[in-house]
Amino acid sequence: MNIKILIAITIISLALAQNYSDCKGKLNQHPLISTSNAKLISSVAHGKRYKVTDPKNPLIHVHIAVLSGTAYEMGYAMGTLFKSEVKTFVKEALAFIYGTDFSWVQVLPKWLKDIPGLSNKAKMDYGFDFEKIATERFTPQRFFDELRGIADASGVDYTTLLKINLFPELTRAICTILGVWGPASADGNLYHLRALDYLPQAFFNNLAAVIIYHPTEPGSQQFANLGWVGMVGSLAGYNGHVGIGEKAWVNNRDTTTTIFGEPWMFVVRDVVQFATDIDSAIDILQKANRTYNIRLGVAVQRRIINLEVLSIHTKT
Repeated sequence: MNIKILIAITIISLALAQNYSDCKGKLNQHPLISTSNAKLISSVAHGKRYKVTDPKNPLIHVHIAVLSGTAYEMGYAMGTLFKSEVKTFVKEALAFIYGTDFSWVQVLPKWLKDIPGLSNKAKMDYGFDFEKIATERFTPQRFFDELRGIADASGVDYTTLLKINLFPELTRAICTILGVWGPASADGNLYHLRALDYLPQAFFNNLAAVIIYHPTEPGSQQFANLGWVGMVGSLAGYNGHVGIGEKAWVNNRDTTTTIFGEPWMFVVRDVVQFATDIDSAIDILQKANRTYNIRLGVAVQRRIINLEVLSIHTKT
């Protein structure tokens, strides 16, 4: 798959923030950088590591991994290529999650926030353990295999890495997506932006990664996942046929959600790994054992939809 990706370093900012007096975001003035400038850093069996750097500012960069094989083989290659970064990811993730200010606690699900008599740290411990149990039997084995490969190669603790990957399931997400096409874009083509409207001190800001997968699992598409080193779920991705991006959880409908299901970031990745058009993307979403209500943008050239994904309660 020959994918050319323009990467916007949109760490916390809304491009139009200066136009809205109640918006606390900052204007993102980071440039677009092209993967055509990617530099090969290293290669191992089942994987290659690249880096894209802004020629005017070496501090602005994105990691790129190109992986192939089974889920475990791709995870092992990732953990080998990014061994130190994965260790940093786990260390910084734990520091962020269990930091003293817990500034993100307000976005925890109601069932967790309402537990009486627990400190924020105890709530997180309880939440991670419960999420692990509640989602395990609904989660495709490929995600566990990939995480196991990353852990085995990098030397980080597998259970800790799994819990960190469930962190978005506890906090959901509050972000921005933008799709423009036709007369709204300069050349008439379809463009997709996903901005991470989150805390500037978040640990993952320096570990942005584009991970390009070439899975051998039957039915898989070759796809690019936009996220971070150490995370295997999707916030946004593209497979040559379908692009997808997550915007936000629908926080006024918490009573219609369930913790028993497949984590939402994994469901989104299922779409980018297996969908070949809009109809198959919708079919995957409708059949999934979903947990939270989230809004997604799913598109192919000439056909774009805004999709509000409603939870399906799973029989437990």
